[in-house]
Amino acid sequence: RSDSSVVERVSKIHLVYYLSNPGEEFRYSLRSAAAHADVERVTVIGDAPSWLKKAKVLTGNPTANAQINSVANAHIAARAFKDDFILCNDDFYWLRDQTEPLPLWYFRTMTQHSGLYQDPRSAHWRKLYLDTTKYLTDMRVVMPKSFELHIPMQVNGAELDRVLTRSASDHRLAGPGLWRSLYGNLAPSLRH
Repeated sequence: RSDSSVVERVSKIHLVYYLSNPGEEFRYSLRSAAAHADVERVTVIGDAPSWLKKAKVLTGNPTANAQINSVANAHIAARAFKDDFILCNDDFYWLRDQTEPLPLWYFRTMTQHSGLYQDPRSAHWRKLYLDTTKYLTDMRVVMPKSFELHIPMQVNGAELDRVLTRSASDHRLAGPGLWRSLYGNLAPSLRH
């Protein structure tokens, strides 16, 4: 239509959710996406609820550790889909029509973000940030940014696979690292 009050949505999107024992939030997330985006397909990695129909389901959650599962599930998605898709958690909601591609948001530098984890109970998270920061610095990223936000993230599967495969085999990174910040700082199409 040529009516200027009609807002066109972006081209069809592929939503990939990685789930562990999803609750009702997942149902609401899907409803909000259907209402505000042109969803072409949905893929679930991990635990799909019995009521879910017409979605591809891939085995995920290989460990009991939620952070390791997050990286592993992102890598499973990257190996399965080499094109662009949006990675989501079960509690992500679409609040308005998706009329442009998702921006790649970052919070602040990795060093600044790790400084928020001073409480001894968050030592594990601080170590993850510091290890990922050191790895990114070793990879010649000047002032690595933290992409560790609780929002949907559009990725390219081929690039995410390349970044995660390389970091998984690199002895300079202790553990799996923070996949969002690894991708945001190292994906070839995002580097400046």
